[in-house]
Amino acid sequence: MKRVFSLLMIILCVVTLSSCGKNDNVVNNDTGKEVKEEYTSNGEKNPVAGKSITEFKVKDIYGNEVTQDIFKDKKITMINIWATFCGPCIEEIPYLQEIYAEKREEGFNLLGIVADGNSEENIEMAKKIIEKSNVEYKNILIGDSSLKDIVSEFKYVPVSIFVDSEGKIKDVFSAGAESKEEYLEKINSLLEKESK
Repeated sequence: MKRVFSLLMIILCVVTLSSCGKNDNVVNNDTGKEVKEEYTSNGEKNPVAGKSITEFKVKDIYGNEVTQDIFKDKKITMINIWATFCGPCIEEIPYLQEIYAEKREEGFNLLGIVADGNSEENIEMAKKIIEKSNVEYKNILIGDSSLKDIVSEFKYVPVSIFVDSEGKIKDVFSAGAESKEEYLEKINSLLEKESK
């Protein structure tokens, strides 16, 4: 019985991890035609769009304090919610760092949230993952902060949401890992809109 349960858990994990993927076009139910909707990812609407992230004080994985001020003076901040057990999350970290390095002078910021950073073991694992990829952007732990309400809206990782300088969450989001090019397309579009 234990073997059957273990096998089922492994299959569930594989299916869950493989479901993190690229954006798909959405089919309009009235016309039957595919419609590329900016606010969707894998056919989903962003469940936190329009909400604001305000007034939080958390620690990064190294114990440094991070507040909502991290959004100030940036046109767009991409918040990447990831976990140490998630293969697609870890695979995209090196090119997320590349994006951060390439776009930060244009008013872009990147913030990682370690969704499973609730134990010392996972925090140490997160540090190893981050250091291996020479990550320069901050990666935080949510603890009991208001960020917990945002993260809990998503039942999978990785997820990336985008906020403006005041912490307002944009419609655009990414459900699952995306390619560097797909992320850049969204980031460039958001930066252009915020410049107007």
